[in-house]
Amino acid sequence: MKLLSPLIILVLTAMLVFDYFPALSDIVPIPIGVFIFIVIALIVINVIFNKNIEHTYNEKKSLKSNLLLTGYFIVLMVVLTLLGGKSVTGISLDNGILWMLILFSVVNTILRWRRATRESTSAN
Repeated sequence: MKLLSPLIILVLTAMLVFDYFPALSDIVPIPIGVFIFIVIALIVINVIFNKNIEHTYNEKKSLKSNLLLTGYFIVLMVVLTLLGGKSVTGISLDNGILWMLILFSVVNTILRWRRATRESTSAN
């Protein structure tokens, strides 16, 4: 089931590309509802199958993944903007709410990282 997470990221990337370049929908006519359905279906499938798999949770690895994913979408928005795209829905780098969410996410990740580091050093 490790394939589902990259598929979700791929579909979200495609949604962002279509948002920045709406003329692409004339070339590849995929309704936004299809993208949303695919993302929701993949998330549900991922949750169902991961619930039954016994695995050890690694807090630091999860936090690194969060930062990497946040960075990926920021870089993607920069690239799409540099290619001449403009977001139709407002998910762009000049959106203050987006930057507040990014800041909250990064600060939360840093605080959780510090707590995980403290707990791992106190456990040893």
